Amino acid sequence: MRSQATVLAVWFRPLMDYLDAQGFDSRQLFLESGLDVDQIFVPGTRLPVSQVAGIWIQAAKLTGNPLIGLEMQQSASPLQGDTLATATLASRNLEEACQRMCRISPLLCDAIVIETDYAPNELRLSFKVIEQEQQHFPNEAMNSAFIPVLAMINNGLVRPQGVVRLELRRDYPGEQQAAQLAKYLPFDTIYGAQKDGFVFDLFEARIQNPYWNPSLAQASENLALDELEQLGKQSIVNQVTRLISESLSSGEPHQQMVAEQLKITPRHLQRKLKQQGYRFSELLQQVRTDMACRYLSMPEKSMVDIAMSLGFQDQSNFCKAFKRWQGETPGEFRRRCRQM
Repeated sequence: MRSQATVLAVWFRPLMDYLDAQGFDSRQLFLESGLDVDQIFVPGTRLPVSQVAGIWIQAAKLTGNPLIGLEMQQSASPLQGDTLATATLASRNLEEACQRMCRISPLLCDAIVIETDYAPNELRLSFKVIEQEQQHFPNEAMNSAFIPVLAMINNGLVRPQGVVRLELRRDYPGEQQAAQLAKYLPFDTIYGAQKDGFVFDLFEARIQNPYWNPSLAQASENLALDELEQLGKQSIVNQVTRLISESLSSGEPHQQMVAEQLKITPRHLQRKLKQQGYRFSELLQQVRTDMACRYLSMPEKSMVDIAMSLGFQDQSNFCKAFKRWQGETPGEFRRRCRQM
């Protein structure tokens, strides 16, 4: 299924600045990836996540630095973060900044869902890449997603001792790379976590920001929300595919359920999808097909597990549907993947 997610083009300015400062040709790197470099300098321009997926890996190879997404924060101006940086850095405290980040982060990249949750005396800020976009977020790209949080820490929204731990989904990379990572993320780190995220001491997260500017923070958030509203009018397909993928493991999602989650009527949802050239049933099939092909390439996943994950009541119905979609059985597709 074709990716629908986008990222704010200005987010790549710090990467260009870093590469140029290190003596590399940033424009050539972007051109080789099929990107129009001039777009990065146009405020509000968005780039498809699928198109920029390889930039981080190529930049890491070019520089020999797999942690380039973290190192470039040192050359990033807060203004390059657009309204997200202004809204968070002017917030009352870290807790309020995290809540704002959750509300407006889709403006930066709508492929990542940022959430807060609480445990006794702790505040967790977690990052979750939506299911159909996970192949576009290698570790090199995920590192860059932490930069807004590091900016809040470095600008005094929380004291260093207020960071309880860092949780990473990736496997332990070995002693040498873990030590390198600790230079940029000097926190107690847990590898193999369920989600990427930062855990803060709740008391520390509620200490007032010395640079608190409520008027500036609210004005910046309002501007970001206005931009998000305009973006949302263009991204109904992405919203629906995300909700479908998140709901499949609980059974086959229906148009009415998705419409309720979007707080619109089923008829309104149908009309909005039609304007984009889609029907709900087509998106459901696209999501299922994409996820099925990905799961079938994973030897550890059984047919029954895959069927349940895609909202089918049993393996037989899944196999029949897959053959209808792809013209071959799941078993034939899996064998073909093994031969590649």
